[in-house]
Amino acid sequence: MVANLPLSIAMREVKLAARLLTLSEDSLITEEIRGALGQGNIVAVEIETEHHTEVFTAFGEVAVRAEAVATRVAQETRSYLASRVPIGRYLADQLLIPMALAGAGSFRTGALSRHTTTNIDVIRRFLEVNIDLTEEAKRTWMIAVNRTGASD
Repeated sequence: MVANLPLSIAMREVKLAARLLTLSEDSLITEEIRGALGQGNIVAVEIETEHHTEVFTAFGEVAVRAEAVATRVAQETRSYLASRVPIGRYLADQLLIPMALAGAGSFRTGALSRHTTTNIDVIRRFLEVNIDLTEEAKRTWMIAVNRTGASD
């Protein structure tokens, strides 16, 4: 997507991301926005599964080529796919609060982001839940939430 920039930037990004991720042409979308919103570009890759959707994004920056933006999002997407975990590292922190409020739940994720570890610390201070982190393999984690005193 480009806002108040040439559509050719989005076309370059989409073509490279598609090549790096082996995507078919019919799965690609470019969008051009015109108006008083300012300028910018973004590349987003959406991976839909049976139970959730992961979205990976890379934003353009001044003096950063479109190809670098597309490469960044493709690398992040490929890293997630290679990890073979259902929950990406930037979705993990968002799932913690609803699970803690419900008092139960678990999921597998990749390397823990700083947002995830911070959310765990904050949740532990405000809610009576246990949040257990178990490293299953290198950079693969199981996160389990249960009410304090509840059995596993």
